[in-house]
Amino acid sequence: MDRFCPICNKKLTVQLMIQYNDYFCNAAKDHHFSERVVGEERKMVKFRVSSGKQRLYCKFDYGNGYSEIWEGAENANRVRVEQVFEPNYSSVEGLVSKLRTYLVFS
Repeated sequence: MDRFCPICNKKLTVQLMIQYNDYFCNAAKDHHFSERVVGEERKMVKFRVSSGKQRLYCKFDYGNGYSEIWEGAENANRVRVEQVFEPNYSSVEGLVSKLRTYLVFS
């Protein structure tokens, strides 16, 4: 089954592993999207969106029921949200605004 990037709607590249499959999109400079799937179940999603020089990252861990949001580098301090929310990927600017809100109020 083909999977598509919810941000740009391009077909995701797949990396087949024994226990899981990783799907990813790096088709554009303004975002990166990846998801880990076991069988047909989504286990984790990570994405980056960029606005100007700012890079915002988000991770959804469906198995453990939490999200993490951070900006800058991969090893930056992360804001942990004890739920998984489903963002609206249709607007990169809207997504950046929502992630900034989480960072400001956490």
